[in-house]
Amino acid sequence: MRLLIAFVVLLLCAGAGLVYFSFDWPRETGDRRVVPEPAVAPPPKPRTEPQQPAEPRSPPAPKLDAAIISKLTPAARETHEALFAAALAEDAEAFNVPAAWSEAPPVLSGPDSTSPAGLVATHAKAIAGDRKHAFLDVARVLASPYGVVRAGADIENNEVYVWPRHATRNLSALSSPEHAELTELVGHRAADRMVRSGKYSGWAIAIGADGRWRAMTAPALDSKR
Repeated sequence: MRLLIAFVVLLLCAGAGLVYFSFDWPRETGDRRVVPEPAVAPPPKPRTEPQQPAEPRSPPAPKLDAAIISKLTPAARETHEALFAAALAEDAEAFNVPAAWSEAPPVLSGPDSTSPAGLVATHAKAIAGDRKHAFLDVARVLASPYGVVRAGADIENNEVYVWPRHATRNLSALSSPEHAELTELVGHRAADRMVRSGKYSGWAIAIGADGRWRAMTAPALDSKR
């Protein structure tokens, strides 16, 4: 009888253990559902301001070569500096100032030969209103090397300085460096045209050793760089 009771108790304990383990053990259903992660919105793109088109840059202003200008007579240097300053300032009326320093006005050749101011201003207006471009061309010529010619019987003062030096030469016989210098000064088209003709036809300025402004020539209005 005691054995029977012990056996029954053993069965009951074993059953309780099975139930305990059956409830604690994780159940495998075989049908796992994957819960989707919540969608994350992409970060907002930074706002960019519309870019404005870059303004065209003006060509840099030319600079004088002190080593070249120092070889001029003091009187010629003064006139040259006045003309160069007028060109950089884009002041057509300022060209009239050195013209009035002597009784004989400079010989002018171009669309308006009534005065230096009229010559420069008329040419600047005629080339599509590109005023700055015309004055820079004059300044660029005055900053280039000059040529020397003799005019008159006065040996001490008969030197005339001519800008650019190409205006005193036969352009059909230029060396390669001289041709490159001309191209830099007037542009490819104008340089090729001048070399074919053998004659310079751009801006030209002549100043005497005595400081008198002798002449100024404007390029033809139909000439292109």
